[in-house]
Amino acid sequence: MKKVCILGSGAFGTSMAILLSHNNMKVDIWTPFNQEALSLNKTKKHECLKGGVLNENIYVTTNLNDAVKGSEIIVIATPSAHVRETAHKLKRVICDQIIVCLSKGIEKDTLFRMSQIISDEIANSTVVTLSGPSHAEELALLMPTTCEMAHPDLSIVDTVKQIFECNHLKIFSNVDQIGVELGGALKNVIALSFGIIDGIGLGDNVKAALATLGMIEICKIGMAMGARESTFMGLSGIGDVIVTCTSVHSRNLRAGKLISQGKKVSEVEKEIGAVVEGIDVTRAAYDLGQKYNVRTPIIDEIYKVVFEHRSVTSALDYLMRL
Repeated sequence: MKKVCILGSGAFGTSMAILLSHNNMKVDIWTPFNQEALSLNKTKKHECLKGGVLNENIYVTTNLNDAVKGSEIIVIATPSAHVRETAHKLKRVICDQIIVCLSKGIEKDTLFRMSQIISDEIANSTVVTLSGPSHAEELALLMPTTCEMAHPDLSIVDTVKQIFECNHLKIFSNVDQIGVELGGALKNVIALSFGIIDGIGLGDNVKAALATLGMIEICKIGMAMGARESTFMGLSGIGDVIVTCTSVHSRNLRAGKLISQGKKVSEVEKEIGAVVEGIDVTRAAYDLGQKYNVRTPIIDEIYKVVFEHRSVTSALDYLMRL
């Protein structure tokens, strides 16, 4: 039985462990939290995954070396803000395994994509990106899911796909790692705006406009960074937008509704009680537009609503007059 190591015991990392265990893999999940490891091993259940059960092929440990040892591949599934810290720890114990990154985001200070962060910490590492419309809550229940796996060398993708792909998960190959990573991260800006619009009751027409025109802006940023336009029309682009903007599982939607009520970012994150990737990535999207000299009026207005307390009605009035 092949072994896979997953770094991160959050909902998505645990749901991927459940899927891989059903694909006849032994899975070690690493967490730095001793109490969490003890609880997961004892109850075989994750508090965020109703109905998902950790079977006997899954073991949760706080020993990083033990988790990595003997693994075919290493999966990083931490919140984006902790990817650098995790990669820094990993470089001391990794033994040339391929790294698969599930984390979606843009680093705040460097504006690096997740694969860039990992490569920056672990020299000469091979990092593959897995992204797409895939809520953890459904993945853990083995509901049909599709994703994209990206790396410039498709032979590497084909090797890794054999471990992940099964009757429950269909994976499409893509050489455009930049586009797949950006699509998976920046779509959270649109999801946040959907929550804001829901919160003030402005209806579906404006949400359709925000999704369509916002994706055009995201595509322009991506192309300026070397991505392919077609990637944003695929699973990791518009596909991820659809699932994140319409699902009851979306934390970004909930965060947007709270922001529409005038709550500060710190209050929003405290109330939700989990990482809201859309908040940090809204700042990153704004900064990327500035860095690459891309005109992004919708992203700019969402940024101002979230971070500069601009009223939603003022932002929409401005956009309607452009």
